[in-house]
Amino acid sequence: MTTTDFKTQLHKLIQLQRTAHAKERVPDAATRRDRLTRAATMLARASDAIAVAVSEDFGHRSAEETRFETFGAVNAFRHAATRVENWMQPVQHPALAPDAEARVEYIPLGVIGVVGPWNYPIMCVFGPLAGILAAGNRAIIKPSEFTPRTSALLARLIAETFHPSEVVIVHGEAAEGALFTAAPFDHLMFTGSTSVGRHVMRAAADNLTPVTLELGGKSPVIVCDAYDLAEAAQRVMAVKLRSAGQICLAPDYALVPAGSEREFAEQCVAGASHVSERSRLGRLHVNHK
Repeated sequence: MTTTDFKTQLHKLIQLQRTAHAKERVPDAATRRDRLTRAATMLARASDAIAVAVSEDFGHRSAEETRFETFGAVNAFRHAATRVENWMQPVQHPALAPDAEARVEYIPLGVIGVVGPWNYPIMCVFGPLAGILAAGNRAIIKPSEFTPRTSALLARLIAETFHPSEVVIVHGEAAEGALFTAAPFDHLMFTGSTSVGRHVMRAAADNLTPVTLELGGKSPVIVCDAYDLAEAAQRVMAVKLRSAGQICLAPDYALVPAGSEREFAEQCVAGASHVSERSRLGRLHVNHK
């Protein structure tokens, strides 16, 4: 597909969803619960296939890690389904004028664009989608071009579960990604690097599209004087090594009491060995079962 074809297809999908949104206006709680439940059921049933696809894209990834990610998204949909009716209720506020009434009513925005990352291709797409559907919106999703097998599987699952006027997936490389972020969405959500996030915000600005950016950055750890260095190091390494370090919570540096730098570094080495051994035993336990 050429970039021109991609742009044409994308704008047709936006118009399809915008028309459906205008016709439906504010969907009731039952409609929102139905969409959330369909999404949760879809992911739960496909968890094994998703684990295989992600591992093939990564070269190798623990099936347990991907199932943890997948069921995190499933739980996000299920939680939203149980809370959505409460979330829809107007919130009363004190009025500024006599005989006046002030309240906040939560109205769906419309068509939301979602750009997903490669490192957590399930949770970072479907976590936001849970909020999008709970709020009564529609979504067009562009997964990462670096997870082609996963993206193809998700596109098939979404097509089997949702009408394109509700949720749809589009594919493309970096050029198509630029066109996607420049499209006239009612809101745009992006998860990825800070450098790309700047381009996303610039592109969205031409349409005055509000954006939500979840960007990579530094994750410092502060170790206080009274805290046990061994325990701190073990906790740091447990997160630092998760998914080979490709997680937004992975610590990048630590601030430790002066004079304890070497001891902390040695404890981090020991902590890494402990995490590695625990992971190996966990895999043996799973295989044994």
